[in-house]
Amino acid sequence: ANSNWQTDTNYVATGLAPSTQYTFRVKARDSAAAQNETAWSTEQSATTDPPDLTPPTITSTPATTATQGQLYTYDVEATGYPQPTYSLATFPAGMMINSTTGLIQWTPASTGDFDVDVVAGNGVMPDANQGFTITVSLPATDVEIIGDWATGTTHTEEPGTDRALIFIVHEESSGSTDPYVSSVTYGLQAMTKIIEDSLVPGSYGNYTAAFYLDEAGIAAASTGTFVVTWTDGTVSSDAYTSAFFENVNQTTLIGASASN
Repeated sequence: ANSNWQTDTNYVATGLAPSTQYTFRVKARDSAAAQNETAWSTEQSATTDPPDLTPPTITSTPATTATQGQLYTYDVEATGYPQPTYSLATFPAGMMINSTTGLIQWTPASTGDFDVDVVAGNGVMPDANQGFTITVSLPATDVEIIGDWATGTTHTEEPGTDRALIFIVHEESSGSTDPYVSSVTYGLQAMTKIIEDSLVPGSYGNYTAAFYLDEAGIAAASTGTFVVTWTDGTVSSDAYTSAFFENVNQTTLIGASASN
């Protein structure tokens, strides 16, 4: 930067960054009409003082709601010198924070309230803590949760065969405003629709659909929970669901329900 010509023999540079080296050189000229100038002086360097040590303060506001199966993020921000680093003192399973940037990422696998305590520290006490609770809800669409299929049931895989998980939904006396199933997940793994009856979804009559998940999807499932997503509308009280493994020695259906 150029200070431009100064009439005072003292000059104060402003706006300098802390802990930064700057190099200066000067020259002079007379006040006569000719304004004769000297050559530039030899360069001289100086380093500005560091800022005062200050404890961290968290300045950001967390998001306190999340949706099951969808990515939650919160970018924690804090002031202080030296620059704070970040950690989690209390957190739900699967939640992670970048110690340098403060970015929190988490995909909740279930609904409920989950406590979080973020810590920002820089060696200057005290550390900064921010505690909050995240409320996890189901997706905004009309979603039905079918309980854990493994409860009270023993499954024995037949030797030399791969498992195939089949989920069936059946709704009797479907009305013109009734919904139909648009998707099913098992342990957050999307199942493939393989059968849907010939009736137009949402029309009067019986509605049946079947969904399929292969061995790779079963192995990748994070939980044993089915999530059934219906289209907008009111699910009939005569909606039935059941699930079973194909090529598995099993005498009872998994998670069969008498109604929705």
